[in-house]
Amino acid sequence: MIYLNEINVTIIFKGHLMWYSEGKKKTHNITIDKDLKIIDVIKKLKVPIEQINIVLKNHEKVDVNTVMNEGDQIEVVPIIAGG
Repeated sequence: MIYLNEINVTIIFKGHLMWYSEGKKKTHNITIDKDLKIIDVIKKLKVPIEQINIVLKNHEKVDVNTVMNEGDQIEVVPIIAGG
């Protein structure tokens, strides 16, 4: 049952970001409150914002303050350092 104030989204953590999230999963299919921003969900899943390089919403680069809609796929890409 879907309530009018809830939406279903998919959050995909790339690279080492999956190790921070609850359950240490790469893909999270979750139901959230309507009008939540991407940053709110990332924080709720306990992934550190300072480790994030790029956020994609339905394969397009967006800001972490973007509001999510029903069925969105959010990909969160980490900062990669090398030497």
